[in-house]
Amino acid sequence: MFIHSSQFCIFLALRVEWAKAKARADRWEEEVVLLDEEMRRVLAFCEWKNAWWKEQVTQRPAVSPEVDEGLSAYAQEQAAMETALNVSFTRKWSAVRTRARPLINKLMGIEPVDADVTMEDAGDVEFLIGEEDDEGGGSDYEE
Repeated sequence: MFIHSSQFCIFLALRVEWAKAKARADRWEEEVVLLDEEMRRVLAFCEWKNAWWKEQVTQRPAVSPEVDEGLSAYAQEQAAMETALNVSFTRKWSAVRTRARPLINKLMGIEPVDADVTMEDAGDVEFLIGEEDDEGGGSDYEE
C-alpha cells in the first residue's frame, strides 16, 4: 500500500502528539496519587501533633501552679487548634479525595486493570474564585 508523503507526515505528527498527550496524562495521574498522599500525611501529622500537645500538659512538673496552669492552657489550646485544622482540612478535601479514589485504586492495582474509572458518582467540586475564603485560608473549593 502506497501512502502519500503528506499523509505520512500527518500520520507521524499525530503519533508524536498522541505520545505527548499520553505522557501528560500519565504525569497528571501520578500527580493525583502524590497529592492524595500529601493530604493523607497532613491529616496524620495534625493527629500526631494534637496528641503531642496533649502530652506536653504533664511534661513540666517542677514549676509553680500559675506557670503550670498557663502551660497547660497553652498546650490545650494548641491541641484544639490541631484538631480544628484536621477537621477543616478533612471537610475541604473530602470531595476531591473521594473523586480521586477510583483513579488511585486503579493505578495502585487495588481494582482490576480492566475496570472503568468513572467519576460520575463522586459529586461535583465547586472552586471559589476571589477573596471568599481569605479568613480561613486553605483550599479554594467547597463541596
